[in-house]
Amino acid sequence: MDRLNEILFQYIMQNETFDFDDYSGIYKLSDIILNSKVPNFTDKVKNRFGISKSFQLSYEFFNCLDESYGRYFLDRVNSDDLILKYVKVNKETAYSYPDEDGNKKIYLPYSNDICDCFALTHEMFHDMNLQVNNLSITRSLFTEYISMYGEMLLEEFIKNNYDIKCSFCSRYTFNGSYLKALKVDIQLKLVKCFIENGFIDYFKLDEIINNYNPFYRNYLVKYINEIISSEDLSIGYEGRYLIGILLSCYSKDLVLNKKYDIDTFLGINEDINYMYPDEVYNVLDLDVSDQYTMELTSGSYDKLAKSYSKHMR
Repeated sequence: MDRLNEILFQYIMQNETFDFDDYSGIYKLSDIILNSKVPNFTDKVKNRFGISKSFQLSYEFFNCLDESYGRYFLDRVNSDDLILKYVKVNKETAYSYPDEDGNKKIYLPYSNDICDCFALTHEMFHDMNLQVNNLSITRSLFTEYISMYGEMLLEEFIKNNYDIKCSFCSRYTFNGSYLKALKVDIQLKLVKCFIENGFIDYFKLDEIINNYNPFYRNYLVKYINEIISSEDLSIGYEGRYLIGILLSCYSKDLVLNKKYDIDTFLGINEDINYMYPDEVYNVLDLDVSDQYTMELTSGSYDKLAKSYSKHMR
């Protein structure tokens, strides 16, 4: 417990002007997700799907978006920068990153199922908008949105062109986003408890954990142990996924209402490193109430909540 208190203290002291109100925006995002329908975590991948098929589908999807995207995809998958690893069980997480020499890399563990196609597409979008020498705040905030919405577009592409069951892949995304919201929520509660009391003991920790659904309590205990092992909080990192899933659901409704199109989405992907965060929100017809914290107006949060609740069903 002493180690957890030390981590919380260090996190707060990293910013001498720490203000819990600065996190109200991300708290509202997690609140939208946690107060909506709880996802179903019982989906299982039943169909086998060779990795070559995933590559083909992902290529066709990118080429359909724009031929330049198709060419970029082929260049990247045929380079030495794509690292493949077959994982039969306990699938690892795919990710994109710059190596120590500044080269962009994609790590893709695969299990020969349709989810490989979605993971590849997700990471390829990250790779596209990653500029190693220009790691902008705007990209950090919205890169998960670009990749998550890209997955939703991929699902529509597959459904419109193939007889392949893939809807459970989006359910995995919703499930994962729910867990991210839990992580954000409990981190904020830990920080708040520490600020109010100056410490957290086992009784206070039990009180925090017991306020959650019993189904998730063991998960949250394990996560707190992960915080202690990593010696840091990850509120901002996990928060990117909340922005991602909420803006993705909202974007689907904008397209349905003909207020958004693929070209606009591709424009965000290509210009993300040169845009301010409020410019992205403005393109999506969302209003910012605080330029410093990037908190949105209540009306904008209502829009996000409505779309998320709709697509969760």
